[in-house]
Amino acid sequence: MEHTFEIVSYVGAKPLLFGMDQNEGANIITENPRAQTFNDSGELDVQYASFSVRYSSVDSKLVEIGFSDSAKVMFGH
Repeated sequence: MEHTFEIVSYVGAKPLLFGMDQNEGANIITENPRAQTFNDSGELDVQYASFSVRYSSVDSKLVEIGFSDSAKVMFGH
């Protein structure tokens, strides 16, 4: 499944918003992850076809979003 993201500074990459919990993220991201790993800080990294997300080890809130070259990304106002 292909997603389009709108980057909004300090907010997230809509529809993914910083601070949303892992369940909220899973409801938005309907594709199955390619990989899930924990980094040295205990944060969960979830990798999808064209992007990845990272959840805090403290409260499982979304703290980072990354994109590959194939991701559809636009910049908001």
